[in-house]
Amino acid sequence: MSTNFSKSQSSKREKFAPAVNKKRNKNKSASYSKHLPFYTVKELPSLYEVQVKFPGLKRDTFTVYGNEHSLSIDAETGMDAAKRGKIHRDIGMPQNADTELAIAEYKNDVLYLFVPKSALFSNHTSTRIVVY
Repeated sequence: MSTNFSKSQSSKREKFAPAVNKKRNKNKSASYSKHLPFYTVKELPSLYEVQVKFPGLKRDTFTVYGNEHSLSIDAETGMDAAKRGKIHRDIGMPQNADTELAIAEYKNDVLYLFVPKSALFSNHTSTRIVVY
């Protein structure tokens, strides 16, 4: 059974993210992107596959964390100090997703996250996910 969940920039929670990021940005040199990257979550029998489009970035610019029931992705854009920016994306996951054991891979301008399903409840606070 395969279920696709697609999220665009239209949810209420995401509409407020750029304003919050702008407010936080007053004391920082980098600016946050106003455009959130598109993502897709596919439910497979033993895991969730998350695909996030990040065109033109390098693998080492990503910082990914797995929280209790969400994935948090930060990426730096631009190599010049004048054009440097940041992208932040939070992706909510179902309760049976074990983000502590997630694996991430960046290829062909898409960040792939593989999050296994778990029958046990996990209440870890935050785990850094290495991007391969």
